[in-house]
Amino acid sequence: MSKGRPKKLTPKRLREGVEAYFDSISYERPVMERVKTDRKDADGHWIYEEIPVKNRKGQELKITIYTQPPTKGDLYTFLGIHKSTWSRLHEKDEYQEICEEAFQRIENYWARELGGKNANGASKMLERAFDWRAEQTIHMTGGIEDFLDRLKDAGGGEQEF
Repeated sequence: MSKGRPKKLTPKRLREGVEAYFDSISYERPVMERVKTDRKDADGHWIYEEIPVKNRKGQELKITIYTQPPTKGDLYTFLGIHKSTWSRLHEKDEYQEICEEAFQRIENYWARELGGKNANGASKMLERAFDWRAEQTIHMTGGIEDFLDRLKDAGGGEQEF
């Protein structure tokens, strides 16, 4: 067993490691559509078939299924490096694109989760790990006087603002 510093993590080895991480937690599945055929079964029910969905270029679509959510921390652990090592690599020109692409894939996963069952958790992850900010904008019509009148009518009382 050799001692001393580990071998330098080259851009090629980093890219391979990042791909191996995503390969270890995901797989691709073809996108299928259930289509009614012109045939019926013995009971007179229509027979349906699953056929691959194609994009406008005629290519079959695939969807990436994650067996566990990708995270920055899990990526670092998989690669056997510390967060600070990743940060140093990210600052170097030859590693920057690889690091950005990895983070983009993780961010994209969590952004897609915003439309699912785990929207609240996804929102928190995006805020903490990717500096997303939830903004709330209130649009008022009628001006401030109208707003204060409506507030008073709603039981807000005579309050000074």
